[in-house]
Amino acid sequence: MDQNPGTKYVTMDFMATPNTPWRFKTPQKPAANITGRYSVPFGKAPKQDMTVGEFKQVGSKLTGTFLSTTGDYRYLEGVVTGNDVYLSCFDGGHDYLFTAKIAGNRLVNGKFYANLSSIDDWSGTKNPNAKLPDAYSLTSLKPGYKNWLSHLKMLMVKRYRLATPVIKTKWLLYRS
Repeated sequence: MDQNPGTKYVTMDFMATPNTPWRFKTPQKPAANITGRYSVPFGKAPKQDMTVGEFKQVGSKLTGTFLSTTGDYRYLEGVVTGNDVYLSCFDGGHDYLFTAKIAGNRLVNGKFYANLSSIDDWSGTKNPNAKLPDAYSLTSLKPGYKNWLSHLKMLMVKRYRLATPVIKTKWLLYRS
């Protein structure tokens, strides 16, 4: 891996083998089927981001995503081998790898590897009712403002008054 600190571009080693039908090897049969929704905190307390994991497992093949308040992690694919979970994706701009261990109805000791340097902890608890926080609870107005629309109108009026020159003119109307 060669990193040039003078640019925003990073070079990463890559290897692909043609006609390989697997992304991850599965030396063991899955210990469990983890299909379902999970409440998934990323990071360590107190700075955790709550997400919802949605997974579908058929045999050892696993697909899914993590839903977050800012979007989702798109199309993840991987496997369950024994008690180990592996999910990944590469879309040209992001390369993600998620690993975890199965412990009953929980996913534990999860690691999220993003790009070249980011590693985050995660875990998940199976919860068919898992959901994200209410979108309206994520933002609020500063104290003293009743609503954003009245504040926006006030700003627009102030800017209009400042930007509009005072012009006095006479209009002549012609009759034909």
